[in-house]
Amino acid sequence: MTIDDERLTRLRTAATAGEAQAAFALGRLLCLTATGPADAPEDIEGPGQSWPEEPWLRAALDSRPGHVPAMTLLAGRLVQQIDFWQNMRELNPEAAEAYGEDETTLARRRTEADALLARAAAAGPEHHPAGPYGFYVLDDTGWSGSAAHGATLVASRPEELRWACDQWFSVVGGCGLSGAPTLTTYAHGERTSVIHLAAHFDRTVDWDAVPLPPLTGEELPAGLPVPGSGLPYGFAARVD
Repeated sequence: MTIDDERLTRLRTAATAGEAQAAFALGRLLCLTATGPADAPEDIEGPGQSWPEEPWLRAALDSRPGHVPAMTLLAGRLVQQIDFWQNMRELNPEAAEAYGEDETTLARRRTEADALLARAAAAGPEHHPAGPYGFYVLDDTGWSGSAAHGATLVASRPEELRWACDQWFSVVGGCGLSGAPTLTTYAHGERTSVIHLAAHFDRTVDWDAVPLPPLTGEELPAGLPVPGSGLPYGFAARVD
């Protein structure tokens, strides 16, 4: 299914009207972005994160408190927020403090994420496919002096991956931070291909020319980290 502005508008309209599934679907898409598609990243320094998915995932749970996919995805995104702010506190504690982030706010997220995951686990094993999983990973790391500015994108559906990559390249105004992002496919938990997207980039990615393999195995559930690596589902930014 094509993801475009019209589909996002339909989802947003339905989610605003209280439809839990639409709110979850919108949150699932937006977790793959650095910022919302219609949001100008004016409150962040360069390409960063504003977590536009969070209010929609909370709305989905407000309407359907037992919605396990929403619990899992919100928990995963809260964990990713913790990683992001811990990284900033290590590198630039003054900036983190200016955003109001400290150990108290991180602990609040940890407590909520743990509670959500406990609720999801209590729902029963039928809600949690065991894997091994299939998924895609975009890796985009650029250097500024001795600092590595990295962005990763983990997705388990090809149409969502393509849309999210286009969103990211639009935010940074080119072929990623590095100019040489790689797209890796994992099937049954094993790496099956690595694609250098710069070879298919001319202002935008020519996805018709990208040999994107289909996924096999269980689809990595939205919100679960990549097994063995800790990479979070969705978009993540980091400086090392």
